Amino acid sequence: MEFFTDAKVVRLRSFCNNYLLAAQDKSSVTQDADGSLVGTRWTVEVITNVKNKRRLRLRSWCGHYLAAVDPVLKQLPDPLSMNVEWEPVEGGLGFLFRCYLFRYLRVYDEDGLNDSVAVGIPWGRDSMECYLWHVEILERLPCPPPSRAAKASPSGIKVRWSHPKAALHDYDLLALGNLDSSWIVLFLKQWDYQETCSLSLSSRSPSALI
Repeated sequence: MEFFTDAKVVRLRSFCNNYLLAAQDKSSVTQDADGSLVGTRWTVEVITNVKNKRRLRLRSWCGHYLAAVDPVLKQLPDPLSMNVEWEPVEGGLGFLFRCYLFRYLRVYDEDGLNDSVAVGIPWGRDSMECYLWHVEILERLPCPPPSRAAKASPSGIKVRWSHPKAALHDYDLLALGNLDSSWIVLFLKQWDYQETCSLSLSSRSPSALI
């Protein structure tokens, strides 16, 4: 998380050199090789959630947040505390972004021919490259003035991350969540068939998480 502490605006670049893109329809997420597009810019919000865990929210050009949902859940999560939160996990050459489902942000097609983006678990035929993202910091937050407490504090704290257990089923869905919306219906794309699902989005203020 330390890498993102002073990050204000970032781009996420996949292993096939495509950028995570918030589409013009303000609801879907794809990839594009053109990093100059406004949809490739994501504003970073570092928050402390209701479980007192440090997480990221990624806000797009239109004010919508990157969100994931599991269609098999009978009870949908609180969107302000879970499905718009991402945990960055350092993966050597880049970062993996883990959502509340313990699944990771990934490009849908290993060959880079499909511009879809999804969440999944790296197992079986999956290549780890599909889950790695290079983070390009475009803007940084201004540095706060140094204080005596800051000078005396220890640095270089390391965090050990645990790997989630593999799930029996891998449901893939990625969408943009608008904190000012109510219920919407999205299209779920799975490995071998398609079905519809619902995503609950809250109209409460994002500051409720802080």
